[in-house]
Amino acid sequence: SVSIVRPVQQNLSLLIGADTEDLLYSVNWGDTQAASGSVRKGESKSIEHFWSALGEYSILVEITGTATGKKSYTFPVTIQK
Repeated sequence: SVSIVRPVQQNLSLLIGADTEDLLYSVNWGDTQAASGSVRKGESKSIEHFWSALGEYSILVEITGTATGKKSYTFPVTIQK
């Protein structure tokens, strides 16, 4: 599962949960920065990002599971004061 925690000013948290299998993830924050890693089955991981400029961004999250394969999620977000 992938959840967006509501942005506060220029900071946002992304929560990735691995309910049924181990997962690999990659996140493109839409501002030339990215993050990647893994989450073990039964665990979750919170990833935070800070944008240096206000504006509209498209966050691309790609999750790859050992059994479910690759899934992509896109989240539009507006960063404002």
